[in-house]
Amino acid sequence: MNKLFIIIFGTMIMLSLDSSAQTIFNEFAFRLRCKCTKEQFQYNAKNKSYNYLIVDEGTGAMYKIITKKNSIYTNKKFMLELFKKETPGYNFREIIFKGYEAIIGKGAEVIDGNSLKTYLINFFSNNTFYTVTIYAFDYKDLENALNSFTNSITLK
Repeated sequence: MNKLFIIIFGTMIMLSLDSSAQTIFNEFAFRLRCKCTKEQFQYNAKNKSYNYLIVDEGTGAMYKIITKKNSIYTNKKFMLELFKKETPGYNFREIIFKGYEAIIGKGAEVIDGNSLKTYLINFFSNNTFYTVTIYAFDYKDLENALNSFTNSITLK
C-alpha cells in the first residue's frame, strides 16, 4: 500500500458524512451492498485472482477482497498453517463465516506510518477461495466494520 491508500482512506471518511445512498457491487463471487466506493479493481493473471479495494463510507473502514476460483486452499488445516506462517503477529482462530468454515486473524499493520487495525478472514466457498482484509483506525471501528461487512456481503 502507499500514500494513495491513506489519501483515499481519509477522503472517504470525510465524504461519508454527506453520503447516505447504498451501492451494490455484483461481482462474480460476491454481492456487497453498502455505502461504499470501489477504489480499485485488478485481475491478477499470474495467480488468476480478482482483487478489490472497497472503502465503506458508512463505517470509514476499508475492505481488501481477493477471490480465486479453483483454489488449492481447500484444506482448513493447511490454510491455518499457511496464514500463521505468512502473517506473524496475527491471532488466528476458526469461525463460521456466512455459513462456511473460516479462519480469522486479528492484528495490526503499519502503512505509510499509520497504524491500522486489521481482520484477515480466509475461507473457501462454492469452489472459490476468499481472503478479506478489513482495515480500521481503532479496534472499536474494526469490530463495527466486521459486523457491517458480514451483514452486507452475500456469497455466490
